[in-house]
Amino acid sequence: MAKVSFAEIETARSALLAADAFFELEQVTTPRGTFNAYKHAPKNLIELLSAGRAHGDATLIVYEDERWTFNEFYQKVDSLRCWLVNEKQVKSGDRIAIAMRNYPEWLVAFTASVLSGAITVPLNSWGKADELQHGIADCEPVVLFCDQERYDFVASNANNMTTDLIVARSENIEQSAAIKLDSLLLETEGFPAIAEVETDSTALVLYTSGSTGYPKGVILTHRTMGQCLMNMYYVGALCSQFADPAMDKFASNAPCNLITVPLFHGTGLWGGFFVPLQMGGKVVLMYKWDAKKALSLIDQEQVTLIGTVPAIVRSLLKDSDFDRYNTETLCRVSMAGSLTPHDLPALIHEKLGYVSRSTGWAMTETCSIGSSMGDRIYDDRPDSAGLISPIVELRMVDEQGNVVADGDEGEIECSGVTMTPGYWRRPDATAEIYHDGWLRTGDVGRLDEEGFLYITGRVKDIVIRGGENIFPGEIEDVAYSHEAIEEVCVFGVPDEELGEVLAMVYFSPHKHVTQTELETFISDHLGAFKVPKYISVSEQSLPLNISGKIDKRKIRELFLSQTLN
Repeated sequence: MAKVSFAEIETARSALLAADAFFELEQVTTPRGTFNAYKHAPKNLIELLSAGRAHGDATLIVYEDERWTFNEFYQKVDSLRCWLVNEKQVKSGDRIAIAMRNYPEWLVAFTASVLSGAITVPLNSWGKADELQHGIADCEPVVLFCDQERYDFVASNANNMTTDLIVARSENIEQSAAIKLDSLLLETEGFPAIAEVETDSTALVLYTSGSTGYPKGVILTHRTMGQCLMNMYYVGALCSQFADPAMDKFASNAPCNLITVPLFHGTGLWGGFFVPLQMGGKVVLMYKWDAKKALSLIDQEQVTLIGTVPAIVRSLLKDSDFDRYNTETLCRVSMAGSLTPHDLPALIHEKLGYVSRSTGWAMTETCSIGSSMGDRIYDDRPDSAGLISPIVELRMVDEQGNVVADGDEGEIECSGVTMTPGYWRRPDATAEIYHDGWLRTGDVGRLDEEGFLYITGRVKDIVIRGGENIFPGEIEDVAYSHEAIEEVCVFGVPDEELGEVLAMVYFSPHKHVTQTELETFISDHLGAFKVPKYISVSEQSLPLNISGKIDKRKIRELFLSQTLN
């Protein structure tokens, strides 16, 4: 099939964005400035989440042997909202945090929190007690919805907390210190009115690693969330115009989304929940990622879409039992969170035949909006990160902040209606991330003559392991607390399965410590995903750069040449 020309893409984009069209653009003024925005997008997250009530008795959630209809879901949401508003007297500006596995109750707590008018704070549930306590201390929630595992992390300090602990699927809790979530989901009438919110008020705070090493809360507004959803619809509408005829056989399939990534990530929450909720689709949740279990669910529930990170797609397709399951309904594979390995498109085609494939580039600070592409546009340019969203502007700058010539590489800076207003209670970090009103991304890239974005590297010292951002300094801080470690350097190295993994080189001149001992020590303080895959001892002091700091670049280059080659 002939390559999709840029002229064809431009014609399609112009029609979709035309005056009076569904994706018509308008200029909106926010506290940060005036930007392009989708005119017909939901005005706030409350409007977005309320739309699902129209789907009644259709199945919304499948988890293990449980099946929840839209009506059953909203009954639980309204019951919980009743407690939040009437008993807790939650008001605008209050924070409600969530820290649990991808249980159905996660979605209930999230929706009830938003509809009560609170600022909702999904916390990373992969970490250990210290990391959870940091998030709680930073956002100071009036309520924390958690599961048993997260409750156990904070239980010893529960009586000293001003936060109410509400535990989902509880097994063993101190009744004086916590409330079982099930007991708050039984009301069927007498619900309070849905909250009203300002369009540019804070809707969510999502924590992400940054240059300081400590997780920072990214502020996302109600306007941002509506624009985010509309942008996903726009990308789908554009790409569908260039779908291969082989996609026609999927036209009658009922939409069903398998969520394979944590709901505290935009990848899981935006496409995994918001879109099915609005469109009447089915959401299939998993206790944890397991390729064989996922294949069984695809077969059993006739899953049509997986939106995930490349590492999970590879895990699914390479499972030894792949051919035992019927995956014929799976017609869309959307990848985000890290760069797509060069061989993955061919593997998808080999295992699934022709399906709609898409990829893109964005970050939490842009509300997951940046560039994207799918279908034949993706097939023609698999190394690209796609076309820039019509509500985002990009420019590339050099190390001095000067805009580079067209086509040259530089650090990517963004501007647009969905850029974060800043970091929660971190004016210093907010000031650092903005440059003359443009958002610094830390990623290096270039735009070709047709406007396709190519990501070529990263300025910031972040390792993206299977879609999860990890700041090496956090692991270094823990390692330095071990009595045997005198010098340590942690960095990312390429990995076929996860995109990147952590490597650590340390110098321990006075006391012997084994790799196993260090792995155990780090895992006792941080989540398992932050334990380096490679740990190597240096026989001499680590090299320093001209500033007297450990020369991470030199150490990484030496490690790659000696260890991985």
